[in-house]
Amino acid sequence: RDLLVKVQLGEDAGGCAVAAQVRLPPGVYVDPYELATLQQHNLTKAVLFPDVIDVEAPEYLSRDVLLLLFLEPEARCSRCFRAAVPVHARYHRPAEGTGEALVVLESPEVLLCCCHSEI
Repeated sequence: RDLLVKVQLGEDAGGCAVAAQVRLPPGVYVDPYELATLQQHNLTKAVLFPDVIDVEAPEYLSRDVLLLLFLEPEARCSRCFRAAVPVHARYHRPAEGTGEALVVLESPEVLLCCCHSEI
């Protein structure tokens, strides 16, 4: 599964850098080794906090992870940016009567730097 973040700004954002800060709850994680491979091939730009993640830990022994995801401009829309990163589900505690677990992601915080502008 991929976490896809898309941002559309209110006006032309040529020259602006856009990032999304996403808080991942304990039920999901980004594999830091997979992320490093994607970054080596210039397929994504992201930073994890903390940067050491136990990918084998179950949900109930894990904690939130902060993902800073740098978005790329879309070719056909000067106000649009997007990025995707693979996410993985963790094992949850056994539940009676259901084989499902709900993991809720909050909306990301969008960070914008239009460094080309004069202040």
